[in-house]
Amino acid sequence: MDTPLLRPTDQRTGGWQTFPFIIGAIMGVSMVTYGVSSNLEVYLINAFNIGRFDAAQIYGIASGCISLAPIVGGIVADSMLGCSTVLGGATAACFVGLSPVEHHEIHYA
Repeated sequence: MDTPLLRPTDQRTGGWQTFPFIIGAIMGVSMVTYGVSSNLEVYLINAFNIGRFDAAQIYGIASGCISLAPIVGGIVADSMLGCSTVLGGATAACFVGLSPVEHHEIHYA
């Protein structure tokens, strides 16, 4: 019982070595979220002829959902499905969500 369960390694992992990658990923996601969110209100007003007040309410709801999605996804990944399943599902959902955007032209009146 004196032998350790895990062998010590000389390789350093995690900690400050991964910090630049985490910050870079968060910055990228923040820029994309800000760009999409700010264009959402303009798109709702111009393309769907929604009033400014209603468009602002929809923007607030969408912004709240975007902010809560990582928390919900983390809980689901950790407690129910596992990291690989959630990553595959999220990748598929992003692909399906972007498919109509790539093949659709927007014509403003």
